[in-house]
Amino acid sequence: MNRRRFVSNSAKTLAATLLVARNRPGKSTPGLSQLPTELWRFTAVEMVELVRQQKISVAELIKAHLRRVQAVNPKVNAATATLEESALRSAHQFDQELAKGKKVTALGGVPFSIKDNIDLAGFATTDGVKAFRNNIAAADAPQVAAFKRGRAIPLVRTNMPDFALRYHTDSGLNGPTLNPWNADLTTGGSSGGDAVAVATGMVPIGLGNDYGGSLRYPAQCTGVCSIRPSRGRIPYFSSSIPYNNVPYSVKMFAVQGPIARSIADLRLALHTMNTPDHRDPAWVSTPITGALSAQPRVGLILDPGNFGVDPSVKEAVEKAGKILERQGIAVEEIDSVALREPQRLWAQIVTTDIRHVFWNVINQHASRAAIDFVEAFLALYPPLSINQFVNGLARVNGIAAAWNTSFEYFDAVIGPVSSRQPFRVGSDLGGQEQARQILESQALTVTANLLGLPSVSLPVHNANGLPQSIQIMAARFAEEKCLRIAEMIETEVGACSPIDPKW
Repeated sequence: MNRRRFVSNSAKTLAATLLVARNRPGKSTPGLSQLPTELWRFTAVEMVELVRQQKISVAELIKAHLRRVQAVNPKVNAATATLEESALRSAHQFDQELAKGKKVTALGGVPFSIKDNIDLAGFATTDGVKAFRNNIAAADAPQVAAFKRGRAIPLVRTNMPDFALRYHTDSGLNGPTLNPWNADLTTGGSSGGDAVAVATGMVPIGLGNDYGGSLRYPAQCTGVCSIRPSRGRIPYFSSSIPYNNVPYSVKMFAVQGPIARSIADLRLALHTMNTPDHRDPAWVSTPITGALSAQPRVGLILDPGNFGVDPSVKEAVEKAGKILERQGIAVEEIDSVALREPQRLWAQIVTTDIRHVFWNVINQHASRAAIDFVEAFLALYPPLSINQFVNGLARVNGIAAAWNTSFEYFDAVIGPVSSRQPFRVGSDLGGQEQARQILESQALTVTANLLGLPSVSLPVHNANGLPQSIQIMAARFAEEKCLRIAEMIETEVGACSPIDPKW
């Protein structure tokens, strides 16, 4: 079988492979004389290799990205703060250490973005609301600390909707982030700032999180890649939520993860973030593994929950299946009407937590737009009694067991992120019917959240001027299966970003 696999996790091996591929006939690459101004076009692993080969300095790398932020962010409003002074200071310090013989680390010198609900020591964790603008974090979140240990450099904080509770990135504190493909369409939410920053070349990697698709949906809308790790894979802590009062749905459904422009960068980021932190007792110590079966088999879901699917979205999933078949993987279509149950159960548990834990703070501090969407969301799902809530939690185990049985047969399942094209800005505020359509379109996506499963999203082609994406889900802690299958597809389709805003 003609199957491309990366078995080494070292940045050097990955970067060398990508640099060779970039220089194959038919491929274009900036010449060395252009590197100071065009460095933002490279992937993270390529940047690390350029630093390792002493073709560029870390300071050059950071300055190139700062120039890109200055050129692009006024158009798209993805970055809420630029950390120029601290970034340049870290870059110069790292260059001095390299000059003295220090080795380049896995993410040495790579700039990255940090969503506004992730702690960065000395800066505000705003959650996108005005009331939290002075909520200065005393310490880095676990994933930020891990990136810093790998000598990556924080460059920008990024926009998000109020309390991460919309499928569109528009903050009461910082305003809307615009989709670089089409400003009339949503960027997705809630990690839309990071997705746009990555898509437009401000940074190669963004750190976000995913409670109900918040990494994967923005990636679909903006033409980049993301991975939602398994529950327990990446340690979690936020100063904006009391230490001993993390709501059930947040602890069970929300995970921290990266957004990038290549699968190799996702793998590198995932390995960097997969480290223990004493602040999260639920972190699970398990290696990142997942070799494909001797005769790999993938299940294809074209219309999650049979709620309806846009033709271009369906076409993208079918294209991914055909690519894998050409590479020797057996592909079988799955009837997915059963996804209606986990979609509704996820929504019922989330709305229960919102009513009993979040609502007072939302109603007090969120913007009118955010409140309107949450009210429409709540109206779709009546309050659960304590017996209904407990029985719902018990039902999660039965659904998880059924999926585990499926993963004994399939290496992975592939389907849409959203079964609908990105909606027009503002249409998510059209009341209950619009909220219902959005939530149902995410049936496969929120199933991963309900069950704690890993999922990789990546674009496979463009249609009508927009990137069309898929997601690849596997058994819990089998992230490597998702990544390997994604690489097989990426090898054929390539990347569709970074881009300049198309207006």
